[in-house]
Amino acid sequence: MRDGSGDEYFIVFSAAGAGACVRGLGHESVMSPCGNDGKPWPGVIDDVLEVFKSFVEEPAFTDEDGVPAVTVCLWREETAEDYYEVSVDLAAVSDLYALRPLSQELVSSLNSEVTLADLAQVISEIGYPQDL
Repeated sequence: MRDGSGDEYFIVFSAAGAGACVRGLGHESVMSPCGNDGKPWPGVIDDVLEVFKSFVEEPAFTDEDGVPAVTVCLWREETAEDYYEVSVDLAAVSDLYALRPLSQELVSSLNSEVTLADLAQVISEIGYPQDL
């Protein structure tokens, strides 16, 4: 997506759903390479995973000097369960993304220590549908 005024973002999905990377540029941002001596803001792309480096360094997404045009970069691999160190029920996650109503069974399939009542305030704040 390019807005015609210098701001843009691009999303790449790796093969077979193994992850995704988002790279964006807010050309007027203080983090823009234009206002940072022609370099990406420290930390924005320093730790990009190897699988996504070619996307960040792609000539179509760099300036005329080969500097990545980026003010934001985030990525996710398919291995999100590594963060919580537990296996995640893919069907339950799919139900959440599909906004299927929450039930105690669905909540328990993701975390057996949490009840639907524990989540009542958050559910109300975000307006998530639930079984009644």
